[in-house]
Amino acid sequence: LGRAHGRHRIAVRGTTPVDLAEALDDWLARAEKSPAPAGDHAPAPDAATRVVFQFTGQGSLRPGAAAALYERFPVVREVLDSCEEHHRHRTDESLLPILTTGDTDAFDGSLSTATAQPALYALQCALVRLWQEAGIQPATVTGHSVGEYAALHAAGALSLEDGLALSAHRGRLMRDHCKPGLMVAVMLGREEATELAASCPGVELAVTNGKRSQVLAGPVADMEALCALLTDRDIAHERLGVDRAFHTATMDPMLDGFRAVLATTRFTPVRTPFISSLDGRTRPPGWTPDAEYLLRHVRRPVRYDAALGSVAAEHPDVLLEIGPHTTLSGLARRALPTVRATPSLHRGSGLTAL
Repeated sequence: LGRAHGRHRIAVRGTTPVDLAEALDDWLARAEKSPAPAGDHAPAPDAATRVVFQFTGQGSLRPGAAAALYERFPVVREVLDSCEEHHRHRTDESLLPILTTGDTDAFDGSLSTATAQPALYALQCALVRLWQEAGIQPATVTGHSVGEYAALHAAGALSLEDGLALSAHRGRLMRDHCKPGLMVAVMLGREEATELAASCPGVELAVTNGKRSQVLAGPVADMEALCALLTDRDIAHERLGVDRAFHTATMDPMLDGFRAVLATTRFTPVRTPFISSLDGRTRPPGWTPDAEYLLRHVRRPVRYDAALGSVAAEHPDVLLEIGPHTTLSGLARRALPTVRATPSLHRGSGLTAL
């Protein structure tokens, strides 16, 4: 991420990542006791490096996604423990078990949206704090679907606690008032996907990620019929790991309840440019999200293709994915092949990506 080369380098030995981390910690502890001679300073980092934080949506979350982070980094434990305390106080339910235990590789299914949304938010806020502690601040932020809530926190519009409460209310309202649904990624153009959805009762175009990357969604029975049709037509498709059909008419029953929650939520102006995946527009510092924006965000399709178009206009050096896997990094590489896109985490690889 734009690392500047200093005057000194060190080499440490270890047979595992934990060994290497402990060796580096030991060296840092010794270095604090023996400061460098006066005038022996490394060059200043390149202040022109522009990093865009892109926040992953719900479908990539798996049990145990934060296990290695929670064990290794005190700042991550601090954020996740704070979120756990606030969430238990409000709901009498726990977030830490789903984040720190479980086998991400063996998991084959979907998490309850009531748990997944606040858990994803907590993980993403912990990653933001971790990167900030490492000296990495975003020049701009954007988020995919529910990933926008942590993006709004990173931009300064929501406190940690308020954003957690909002994402928890959102997930619980969807669980309690919206019928189960499916979301299916298809390799079709937007126009083709729209025509296909129109020919299948109950099915809607919910997400556009790229030129030939769409997500269709709807009630379970309608989507099962769609999957059979896609198989018959030999159209590549993949079911997403979610239990509701987000960004479709199935969300309508929760909107009034969510409006009431939003009316009690305190928003502050963003301090960092925020690129919306609702319409692809960049909101400058000083813009304040409101209830109407977040209600549209629930109901309208995600246009991450448009968001990436606006990201390109920012001329970033790095797109850093804030989330449990590499979903958005792959989308970004296809849309912006000249810009480095890198994940914070890669499912199944511990802290290797980080």
